[in-house]
Amino acid sequence: MQAGQLLRDLLRRRDIALAARRAALARRLGLADTELRALVHLADHGACTPSRLGASLGLSSGGVSDLAKRLETAGHIRRHPHPRDRRSSLLRLTPRIAARLAEVDEELAARADELGAELGPAVDELLTRLGDAAEELAGGEPRARPGPPRLVPSLWS
Repeated sequence: MQAGQLLRDLLRRRDIALAARRAALARRLGLADTELRALVHLADHGACTPSRLGASLGLSSGGVSDLAKRLETAGHIRRHPHPRDRRSSLLRLTPRIAARLAEVDEELAARADELGAELGPAVDELLTRLGDAAEELAGGEPRARPGPPRLVPSLWS
C-alpha cells in the first residue's frame, strides 16, 4: 500500500472514531451536535460575537440567536456587552461548562501529549497542514496560529 493511501485510510479511521466520540460526548452532556460544536468553538476562542459563532458553525443569524438562547437558558454561556460595539454582545462559556469540557477528555489529552512528545515536530507540521487543508476545502481560511493550538481532543476532526 502506498504511503499516501495508508495516511488517507488512517485519517478516515480517525475521523470515524472522533465522530463517535463527539456524539458520545454530546449525549453525555445532554447537547445536540451543533450545541457542542458551539461550546467547543467558545472554549477554543475564548469569546466571540454571535455573528462570528454563526459563521463558524454555518448558521443564519436567526439560527445562532436560537442556539445562543438555548445555551444561555441551560447555563452554558453568558452574554456580555461588546466593549467596542454597543449593538453586539460577546458570548462566553460559564466557568461550570468550561471546567466540564476541560475534564471530559483528560485521558485522550494526556495520550496526545505523550504521542506528541514521542513523535516530535514533524507530526505537528503534518497535522497542522492537514488541518489547514481541511479548513480551506471546507470553504474557510486556515486559522492564524500565533502559538500552540488550544486543543479540545473530542473534536479533533
